[in-house]
Formats: sequence, C-alpha cells, structure tokens
Amino acid sequence: MTRFAFRLYVAGRTARSLAAEANLRILCESFLPGGYELEVIDAVEQPARAEEQRILATPTVLRLAPSPQRRVIGD
Repeated sequence: MTRFAFRLYVAGRTARSLAAEANLRILCESFLPGGYELEVIDAVEQPARAEEQRILATPTVLRLAPSPQRRVIGD
C-alpha cells in the first residue's frame, strides 16, 4: 500500500487553521484510512520551517509522498 505524507502549514490556532486541519483529516480518513501521516506546523511559532518551504500563504498543505511533491493553498 502506498503511504501518503502531508505537511500542513497554518498561522496560529484560528478558525481558518482549525477548519483546514479538520478538512484535511476528514479527506485523509475517507480516502486513505490508516495510510497517511499528517504533520501540522504553525508558521507563527516556527517561521524558519515555513520559510524553508517558501510558504507565502496559509493554510498550505504539501503532499510530500508519494512523489512528486504537490502544494495546495487554502482550506
């Protein structure tokens, strides 16, 4: 089974950030039950990590695996 890895960048614990995380978790559980990893990074608390990936807007989700890497902006 292909394992998916996602990284979600948010800015604080705002309603929009929480909605983006909830939406992504619902999608993953619906389509990839048990076959995914999700890391949530708060760009306010860890700006260097957001800068490293050139995150310009939040929420942004990166699909890290499988390749190729993809990016989606918005909740």
